[in-house]
Amino acid sequence: MQKAKITIVSDTITPTLKQLRAEANTTSKKVLTGMAIALNSWIVQSFTDESKRIEPWKNKKDGTPSTLQKSTKLRQSIRVRSVTEKEAELGTDTKYAPYHQFGTRRGLPRRPFFPFSKEGKISQSAEQHLEKVAQAAFKKCLKK
Repeated sequence: MQKAKITIVSDTITPTLKQLRAEANTTSKKVLTGMAIALNSWIVQSFTDESKRIEPWKNKKDGTPSTLQKSTKLRQSIRVRSVTEKEAELGTDTKYAPYHQFGTRRGLPRRPFFPFSKEGKISQSAEQHLEKVAQAAFKKCLKK
C-alpha cells in the first residue's frame, strides 16, 4: 500500500480565513453598536413614553404621576459605555439610578427605566425592537 504525501507550497487559505474572521468581528461590532444605540434611545424614551416601560411606575407620594425628571440628570446620564464584537454595555453614572430601577427597602418604589424585569429578562417589546434593529444592521453590513 502506497502512502500519499501532500505538500503545501503556498498557503492561500489562512489569509482568507483571517480576513473573514476580521470581517465577521467588524460586522458583529456594527450590529451590536446599532442595538446599543437603539436600546439607549428606548431607555431615554421610557422617561416620557409609558409604552417603553416594563411596568407602570407608581405615583409619587402626593398622587401625581412620577416622571423621574426633577432635574433630567438621570435621563441625560444614560450612555452606551462600550461595544466590542461580543457585547455592548449601557449604563449611568448617577448614584441614585439603582434606587429608581430596583426600589429600596426604605420605601422608594421600583420605577424601572431600563426595560428589564427584576429577574433580568428584557421586555418583549424591547426585545422585538432590538431584533429588528439587529436584522437591519446585519443586512446593511452584507450590502457593503
